[in-house]
Amino acid sequence: MEINLNNPIFTLDQYKWDHAPLYKDGLDFNYAHGIFRNMSFADRFIVFGVMYQTKRWLMRGVTQADVDEAREAASFTFDDEECFNHEMWQRVVDECGGKFPLEITCLPEGSAVKPKVCYMDITNTKKGFAPVASSVETLYQHVWYTSIIATHTRQIVEDIKSFTDETSDIHGIHSVLLADFGQRSATCMEQAGLGGMAILLSTMSSDTSMAFLYATKYYNANKNTLMKSVRANEHSVTTGFGRDDKGCILDGIKKIKKKSKGGIYSFVSDTNGIINFMENVVPQCKAEILDFHETGTRALNKIVFRPDSDRYEGDTPAEQVLWIVETLDKTFGHTVNNKGYKVLHPAVGCIYGDSLDRKKIRAIYQLLKDNKWSAENTLVGSGGGLMQKGFDRDEIGSAIKASEQTFDGVVTPIKKNTLDEFKRSKGGRMKVIKVDGEFVNITSEDPDFDTHEDLKVVFFRDGEIFNEECFETIRERMDIW
Repeated sequence: MEINLNNPIFTLDQYKWDHAPLYKDGLDFNYAHGIFRNMSFADRFIVFGVMYQTKRWLMRGVTQADVDEAREAASFTFDDEECFNHEMWQRVVDECGGKFPLEITCLPEGSAVKPKVCYMDITNTKKGFAPVASSVETLYQHVWYTSIIATHTRQIVEDIKSFTDETSDIHGIHSVLLADFGQRSATCMEQAGLGGMAILLSTMSSDTSMAFLYATKYYNANKNTLMKSVRANEHSVTTGFGRDDKGCILDGIKKIKKKSKGGIYSFVSDTNGIINFMENVVPQCKAEILDFHETGTRALNKIVFRPDSDRYEGDTPAEQVLWIVETLDKTFGHTVNNKGYKVLHPAVGCIYGDSLDRKKIRAIYQLLKDNKWSAENTLVGSGGGLMQKGFDRDEIGSAIKASEQTFDGVVTPIKKNTLDEFKRSKGGRMKVIKVDGEFVNITSEDPDFDTHEDLKVVFFRDGEIFNEECFETIRERMDIW
């Protein structure tokens, strides 16, 4: 058997391969809706990733080779190829031309919804293909990841914005102060692309290369404005100079000036000890650093110093950032902005990116503010803290539940009535309307259901994409820029 890693049938949980015969006889149509039940760190969820899953898996369709491959796999995993619903998938190929006979509707991506608001729904478009609608539930469960990352990143950038609004004169500076370092923290490159793309909804600063590919391929992102990175060295560079930190700085400045028009240069600063580096080495390079700033042709032409370890046991990121800023001030000086906060000479700054999370990032900017320093004096970077740490499907309470089925032409609301109230589901079809600016559900069991227009829009129907939006439109809807 030749392995095809793009076979959409394999996006189903294995147990779903044999579901069709288990449904009540006469099932014509199956309708399901998606919700996020809860989240500990936010009161609203950012909906994101539905169009990616649709383009990535449904638009490809199903081929005869896919059906044959799945049937053969079932002979191994179930010891019985008949456990694979060959008849239904063969009908998808023969009667639907391989196109999924489904309709996927969703709130416009980037929308912020409260818990238990229906953000998407799934139904089959052709009679007799109800199990196909159920089959893609596993696939769309993966929207939990992109949505939780988009939500969490927005929370951090909103935190940063609260500090820049109060301490900085530069409008919009919050959109570049958080840098995504998560590509190396992800479990695989697909996660890096998905998580990095969700992060880019709230910040432009990123070193996650896969995010660039995913956002441009699946959301037609504007390559000019999607993301920005900076030149940076690392310990593999600095250690090659032995203990010659000064030589390393001057050599880097010389090479960057020769190769480019300048820009920001991030310099890892603790290879031989951050204290000696900042207090003794950097002052010796003052003239060259100022020349680098003054001779470049870019608007931002500066060196930012990046520590990668504690100065001493018990040190904190906030305390070290403040110390670096105040140490740079002794050599390069500062001005006071219109809001009364100090701003370092534009030739220098700080960036901290070691093991940061939302709490530590807030602490950094709070301590700067408490000491009358503007937030713009430092950038912050995070990898696992943005893309992986503490995130799972349970955290967001992701669920996609069947709530209406049609048997022999009779529409029947269905729902779970578990003793656990948290896991009970609503019956009937769902529409989403706005009441006092908030998305709310109404169900087909409500008497005025038919009088309301559903705010969800069609994303996919019978092999075609509808209401496609570019990345920038989704960013604007986030209302963080």
